[in-house]
Amino acid sequence: MFERKRVFIATLALVFTLSGLTTSPIALGSSEAESADTTMPDPDSLVPVSSMVADQTAAKTIEITRAWSRATPPGSPMGAVYMDFRNHSLEEISIDDISTDVAQLSEVHQSIEVNGVMRMREVTPFLLPKNRTVSLQPGGKHVMLMRLKQSLQAGTVFTLTVTDSLGIVHEVPVKVGGYGQMSYPK
Repeated sequence: MFERKRVFIATLALVFTLSGLTTSPIALGSSEAESADTTMPDPDSLVPVSSMVADQTAAKTIEITRAWSRATPPGSPMGAVYMDFRNHSLEEISIDDISTDVAQLSEVHQSIEVNGVMRMREVTPFLLPKNRTVSLQPGGKHVMLMRLKQSLQAGTVFTLTVTDSLGIVHEVPVKVGGYGQMSYPK
């Protein structure tokens, strides 16, 4: 019985540590003088530590907001998407895949100047630093839509599917603004 109680207290200490609560002997219901009449909850009624760890992992996620694009002329082969990625976790997360039904290929690109000429380079891997926001915007990083299957028309919305390194798939609505749009459409 004493060994079972020690395992139970150690499990509680781990659960409290993962949840940020105190692990002092008083908080755990322990004292210097262990008494036989101390009532302890039934260990079978406790949430397994593995579930607590899974919940902590689920909290490590990203949020994608303010996704938008410019309208494209009929027959245009390319477009771009801009948005904000917020990494809420305390670990770096990468974007592993981006796709949409409106284009055959979608990649994160960075606009850079080479010998006075603006060029685009694929950003791979595309990393989101821990607890930070990364904004994709005109003149900088953006999602390049290549081989558009249809023109992007102002006032419409299409979906971008983003998969992160945690395996979470994000369905992101992209609002299409006008041809000269330079910020999120109102």
